[in-house]
Amino acid sequence: MRLLIISFCLMLFCVIAGAQDFYYVTVIRGAVKKEDKSILKTGDKLLEDAKLIFANKDCRLLLLHPQKGRFVLEPEKISGEPKGELLLFLKNKLHLQTQTMRLSSRGDIGVDDFFLIKNPDSANLLFIGDTKFDLRYSGYLQADTSNNFFFLQYSAADGKVYNNKLSIMHDSLNFNKSSFLFNGIMPANNRKVKIGYIKDFDHNREIKQIAAFVPIFMSAGDCQKMMGTIKQTIGGSKEKIIEEAYIQLYFLYGKPFIETLNSIFDQL
Repeated sequence: MRLLIISFCLMLFCVIAGAQDFYYVTVIRGAVKKEDKSILKTGDKLLEDAKLIFANKDCRLLLLHPQKGRFVLEPEKISGEPKGELLLFLKNKLHLQTQTMRLSSRGDIGVDDFFLIKNPDSANLLFIGDTKFDLRYSGYLQADTSNNFFFLQYSAADGKVYNNKLSIMHDSLNFNKSSFLFNGIMPANNRKVKIGYIKDFDHNREIKQIAAFVPIFMSAGDCQKMMGTIKQTIGGSKEKIIEEAYIQLYFLYGKPFIETLNSIFDQL
């Protein structure tokens, strides 16, 4: 009888433990700590009664629940309130985030598709690790890469204008964070950069400006952790996981290149 009671208690404990309502941390913007002052990381599991410390009002969290969906956690902006750390109760600040995006079967393939900006007021583009655009079917690929090339242009706050020629290797236009170093200077926060294309540089120069955008950067490792957490939380097909990652990154940072997400997923 005693053994039966103990077994029943253990079973009850396991059911209660298994029923814990966990929210999985997928994307973190800014510095966020747990109540014990340890740093919050992608992949962490949070209960609804968790307490979090936000470094400031610009911090954001995206959380994913296996059944309830995607949630954003953000501090309320109160005018006139001094900046500083904010202690938040998870259950009081959770907002269901229902944004959806229909990804075409083509995805964002090609330079023009990625740099197509529908809303100039929020023209953030997210570059994850090394970003490569296949130019073989784009109409930009030329045999003479000395006189036909892409370039970035940055106008600094002091009025100086800098240009960077971009490299084309193995029929691909390549970007990484160092591509945005203009004479040792990184673009200031929220300051736009232009991308253009020059054809026949030495003779009849033709310049096409493709877009003006704000570059945002994320490491491939951080993106991989995020996609791994999404996969662990909701499972499903590759397409479903990539779509969720695309929406989350677009919402919190800026438009990502879907082919980069495909490549990162294949490394999970």
